[in-house]
Amino acid sequence: MRRSIAALGSGMVLSCLLTACADPVSAPFTPDSATEQLVTQTQTALESYWSGQLATFSSAPFEAPTRIVFYDDEHEPVVEGCALAPGDWKGNSFYCPGDGVLYLNPDLFAALADQLKTPALGGVVVHAHEFGHHLAEVDGASFVTPTIGGELQSDCYAGVFLSAVQDGDVALPALGDFDLYDAMQTIRRLGTEGVDWDDHLTWFAEGAHGGPAERAYAMALGVISKDPRLCQAYELTAPIDTISVGAFRFTPPPATTDTVFGQVHLMRSQAFPDLMLTVSPRQVRPGPAGPALDGLLPAYFGGVPAQRIGAVEDFVTMDGLASASQRYQQDAAAGPRHGVLVLATRGTGTSIVLDFSAAGPSPADEGWEDLGNAAFASLWGVYFDG
Repeated sequence: MRRSIAALGSGMVLSCLLTACADPVSAPFTPDSATEQLVTQTQTALESYWSGQLATFSSAPFEAPTRIVFYDDEHEPVVEGCALAPGDWKGNSFYCPGDGVLYLNPDLFAALADQLKTPALGGVVVHAHEFGHHLAEVDGASFVTPTIGGELQSDCYAGVFLSAVQDGDVALPALGDFDLYDAMQTIRRLGTEGVDWDDHLTWFAEGAHGGPAERAYAMALGVISKDPRLCQAYELTAPIDTISVGAFRFTPPPATTDTVFGQVHLMRSQAFPDLMLTVSPRQVRPGPAGPALDGLLPAYFGGVPAQRIGAVEDFVTMDGLASASQRYQQDAAAGPRHGVLVLATRGTGTSIVLDFSAAGPSPADEGWEDLGNAAFASLWGVYFDG
């Protein structure tokens, strides 16, 4: 039986890899030596990393993809195990679960390279994403939203892998130094624009991949958490509704329930089952994010004082938004809670606050990791809509 495929961009899914890191299979197109070297090293790194990590979220034994097939926009690949729609292979790469093959198109690598500070990063992002589809096949994953759920999970797995490469947990010398922010911007650019992702039917359309915010958040979840178990939430997620928060739009984490009180959203996600996310719009003093958050805190907590844990921390500006965070403990009537409050602002006073919290008193330093990961990853789901 011929099975359907899924792609990286707007139509398919990729998945072909080297078996035991053998030489790539070329037919009828042969890439240049630099591309072959990059793909061979990337495949070696992917197999090395995931052979050790699969057991953290699956009981299935690790299996490498059967092989890699190269093609370009002028040479249509011969695909035995999957149905391939006419023209879907152009400008794309894909994985075929029917034959376990990863079909890689260096023309796509080159198109991405022109937009990157580290040109080789585009090919690695594509390859890692397609390997993610292979992991889902090995695991026997089943998705509530079959196409998009698998695509976003693969983006998340790619983020976990890229974070491991940057940390030196797995070697990929052909890539060299790179910027994880650049990787997340790459996957954001691959998101499908001009589609109403709040129309739930689009989540079940064949070949659907998600928009820029959905894809960037999925990769950020993997990059920042470094935990492939969190990527499993994409198997459970129904269509994710983007919500309006003042002048902002926000794409929630996967598998989230949302309770609304006026302009305040209280959310729980199966990606972070022990945490609560409160999202609200705020007007703050114009200027940098750090001082703005510092001035907001007394009013934000109202009549229930909060103890600050450490100082306000400023961090990277994303897409015109400056951000800052503050750890805290609040002693409410129902018992103590601790959390990470994140402010994103355009510098004009128009802002959005993401508040991830958990029950109990302030933990030791390492106990803040889940909260911080959840908060910083979620920032990639924020964009200004004014």
